[in-house]
Amino acid sequence: MEIKNLFKKINISPKKYSLYYEALTHSSYSNENHLNYNYERLEFLGDAIISYYVTNYLFNIKPELKVGEMSKKKIIMVQSKSEIFAAKKLNLQEYVYLGKSLFNDTKNLDRIYEDIYEALVGAIYLDQGISKATNFIKNTLIKYYENLNFANQYDYKSKFQELMKEYSKNNIEYKLIRNSKDEYKVELWHSNIKYGSGTGKRIKEAEQNAAKEALKHFVGWENK
Repeated sequence: MEIKNLFKKINISPKKYSLYYEALTHSSYSNENHLNYNYERLEFLGDAIISYYVTNYLFNIKPELKVGEMSKKKIIMVQSKSEIFAAKKLNLQEYVYLGKSLFNDTKNLDRIYEDIYEALVGAIYLDQGISKATNFIKNTLIKYYENLNFANQYDYKSKFQELMKEYSKNNIEYKLIRNSKDEYKVELWHSNIKYGSGTGKRIKEAEQNAAKEALKHFVGWENK
């Protein structure tokens, strides 16, 4: 599908087309075609912009929320499932450049959809500025969150945080132990005690798995 259809859908008049091609290029495609770019750097940038905007949205638009509630909602809004949903609503899978090795690799496609959503945010920011980038987030991720009940998508990190408040006000820390090409490993610590560890293709996934393991320390937590 022609990329101009995407620009029309998101109401963007590009100044630098190369940024958007970069945002939609997976490393498998760039490796097979000997390109010197892929979406990973823009993904890193976009992830930070999304976190910034969602934080400001919850602080300024939802003044009735307490800190704990803001933290929980932020985790839900920026979790993988939310961004994957936003990417699919935009049909970003129709525009991404994938290497032949990934054409039938359905296991990794959802992770790629999340990546390209973040990378697209980064590209819009560099090409159009922060206002356009945050409007894009508002009209996609925020809009879908407000219209759909993402809260039903279980969030182990929020649940662990909620339970720990009964015992201590100390911060929960997720320590990155391993960062390889295909896997992250994270340990969950609280009050100098390791409660769990988890692995995943992305840091967010690894943190969720660490929290899921940590919850095993609480008998009957499923009913709380």
